[in-house]
Amino acid sequence: MRFKKLNIEIIHTFWIEPLDSKDISFKQGDLGRLSLNTHSDQLQLIISGELFTITLREPALFNDIALGFDRANANLIEVSRVHQQKDGSSAYVQLELALASFNGPEIELGVIDIALDKRTLDQAKAAGLGNNFNDIKLALEQLCSLKLADESDQQYAIAVLGESALDQLKQLERLEGNVNQPDATIQQNIKSGLVLLGDNLQLAVQQYSAVKYDYLGVRKLVTRTHTAPTRTLRLIKLQLSFSEQQQQIASLASEQLKNIIAEQKGYLSTWDRYGKSEGEQLLERAREIGRIKVIPENCEINGESGSQVSIYTDKDLRKLLTTQDSLVMVNPETLITYLDDPDMDWHTFSTQMLEDYKVTKGFDSGLSSWEQQPSTESEDTGYRENSAQGDNESAQLLKVIKVEQNRLVVEGDGMPPLHNMVIVQSIMGDQVQIERRMAARNAIIEGKSAMPHLGLLIEEGSDIPSVRTQRPKIKPLSDFVENKIFPKNPPTRIQKKAIEIALNTPDITIIQGPPGTGKTTVITAIIERLNQELDKSRSVQGDILVSGYQHDAVENLLNRLTVNDLPSVKFGQRSGGKDQSSSTDIKLDEWRQSRVKQVYQHAPELKEGIAYLQLERDAIAYATKPSDSAALRLVNKAKSLLIGVSNSDEVLGLLKSLGSDLGDHKSIDYEGIQRLRSLRLSKLAFMDDGVDRAAALMVWITAQNISVDKVHLKTLQQAMTWYPEKELNFLPQLKLVKQQLLKQFMPRPQLKRDLAREDVKLVIHKALNLLQGSSRSKAKNRALIEYLSDLEGNPYLVQEALAEYNLVYGATTGQSEGKEIRRFKSKSSDGKGYLQYSTVIVDEAARASPRDLMIPMVQAKDRIIPHSQLRK
Repeated sequence: MRFKKLNIEIIHTFWIEPLDSKDISFKQGDLGRLSLNTHSDQLQLIISGELFTITLREPALFNDIALGFDRANANLIEVSRVHQQKDGSSAYVQLELALASFNGPEIELGVIDIALDKRTLDQAKAAGLGNNFNDIKLALEQLCSLKLADESDQQYAIAVLGESALDQLKQLERLEGNVNQPDATIQQNIKSGLVLLGDNLQLAVQQYSAVKYDYLGVRKLVTRTHTAPTRTLRLIKLQLSFSEQQQQIASLASEQLKNIIAEQKGYLSTWDRYGKSEGEQLLERAREIGRIKVIPENCEINGESGSQVSIYTDKDLRKLLTTQDSLVMVNPETLITYLDDPDMDWHTFSTQMLEDYKVTKGFDSGLSSWEQQPSTESEDTGYRENSAQGDNESAQLLKVIKVEQNRLVVEGDGMPPLHNMVIVQSIMGDQVQIERRMAARNAIIEGKSAMPHLGLLIEEGSDIPSVRTQRPKIKPLSDFVENKIFPKNPPTRIQKKAIEIALNTPDITIIQGPPGTGKTTVITAIIERLNQELDKSRSVQGDILVSGYQHDAVENLLNRLTVNDLPSVKFGQRSGGKDQSSSTDIKLDEWRQSRVKQVYQHAPELKEGIAYLQLERDAIAYATKPSDSAALRLVNKAKSLLIGVSNSDEVLGLLKSLGSDLGDHKSIDYEGIQRLRSLRLSKLAFMDDGVDRAAALMVWITAQNISVDKVHLKTLQQAMTWYPEKELNFLPQLKLVKQQLLKQFMPRPQLKRDLAREDVKLVIHKALNLLQGSSRSKAKNRALIEYLSDLEGNPYLVQEALAEYNLVYGATTGQSEGKEIRRFKSKSSDGKGYLQYSTVIVDEAARASPRDLMIPMVQAKDRIIPHSQLRK
């Protein structure tokens, strides 16, 4: 029954005399209203679109009920029970009705929109009202509104208004044990608020002020119903709706920021002008470099694997290119808009770049609450240039190795054929960073940052809403954290105050101080306290981001952390540091080895089981993708594992014989190929050092006693003895020599797939049997052995596992939006959408440019903690 769910007082329950129900049906729970006909002095029931004159079975109740009409009190009638009866061809119904009376007449309020903040949404989720805003909005609209059987298109609600609402809120908070009492301002504001009664819940609503407008927001949602006194209840007619407070704040922030930018004022406008200048310089340099035509005769392939190419050109590129730059080799027909349209300015190019980036990352300016945009597209894992630069299947990204006056040395993996190609500057490295900066700026301007009023905090003189998120106060330190972070010396008063302020400020806290004052220690304490306060019933994966302009700053802070006894995970690598180990990698390795050591101390016999498992995995890999080199590695590994194993002499002998057989295969002589590839074939290149290259090849041919056609030898001798006064008319013949000798020495492609050797498979099977027989581990230890094997020998898999459970993620400001961190942090399965952290900490924030600093800042939902040193 609805009255029971609303927990309102029923003043009378009574039966009425039978009604003619020939053309109408009644059901339990139907709502209607009761009125008094002043002419006939009879009660009338208005329900299901009909008006019935009714007679009470107990006439003595009439005067009590009629008294409410004298006071002009609104009322509601609910059908409690229905009893059908027939008398011949006539049908009658007897109804038991419940009467609820209200204090005063019905009030019409019109449209009532109530904003739901994060705290209220969390309370609603905990109460089972839904898992997202739309579900909760629908549930509250249904639970807090009534529809009468005869007015299905009208909404009603039961509420406590004005001063009575404040009294009811105090009652709710007292019964809920809430120690945070409203302050004087809140008490004044709630006088124009109300408490809505819903099914098994009550919603305390108050008026808030957000700079230029007031709105209604939820003060408290209570799911344990408390009876409101009848004298305080009012029946109101309204159009009830709910909206997101965050969206309202976002709209307000966006409106203010767009006005500030339109007036060319504020920090964001200044940063925009700097970004425009930088972008115009980028386009200008790319246009000055232009398209470099690749002529095979003016190119030389270098490097052991042919991954380097020397390109001779008439243009001196030393002032335009450095070894920090990248180029891209594309088909001449590839559309590159900023080269093809010299009038395209940075604004036009960057606007298109931003829109493409938003599509790629799943951003949508119409989204609210950082929801994810479904997308079937996937981000390219290899080469990617903006659509403005064009798409080409044969495009090849090239790294600049050396820049000389008329010579450019580049390197790339899987070099395409050099015929009919051009090289242009790749702006991808700059573009990726610019895209991330622009996306962060765009999120701030549109109020789409995780903290929607972030832009108002940045801009001086803006009007900041007074309704910033309020959270329960957090104590600065617990005994556990103090003992862990300050084991020798207790925290100073200033350190303790800094921790408390950072934990309880609703948006940005700047921690600043001279070197050696314990700022990093304060940050570690803050992270440990946040870990203690987190709701462990939900996922805390990457809930805190540690960022910084430089890798060293991020690594230094991460290396101080061992939250939940796990090393923190850092995403992104240093430029050119793909094969280098960072300090966080070293710490991860130390953690892995310590865990392995702990297990071995308790179960040393597991080592033999791991040896068996590793060899078994390698054998499976060889069978899947056989090759002589893989077979040799497998045989050598089996030999090392069998040393000291009993009864292994026979198998060791077989392995030794196989190893010798596999090792006898001669490797390709890359020296001759290298000398051939370095022959200079163009006029400019040969005039540089062509004589020396030809002489080096001739020396190698003679030393190796290689038979070469006499005509080819004559051409090489001409090249060796050339001097500047002579003509270079032998270059076409020299090209022919190069082609013929490369055919002679290059290994022929294998047209058939290698098969795993049966003798290798047989001896490895015997080795596995010996290892299995020597291992004392049982089948029940298989899972532990596999875990130890991965822990000991697969650091990448361990890092991925840690990322799934780690509270703290680390990345530089630029890489906090990178593809790698997105794969773990994004809520969508395709790694798209906005990234969001409860807390973002930026170490050495003053070193980062403001535009880079915005990238991680827009991801912070609850608090941003920039941390920097005071300098002279």
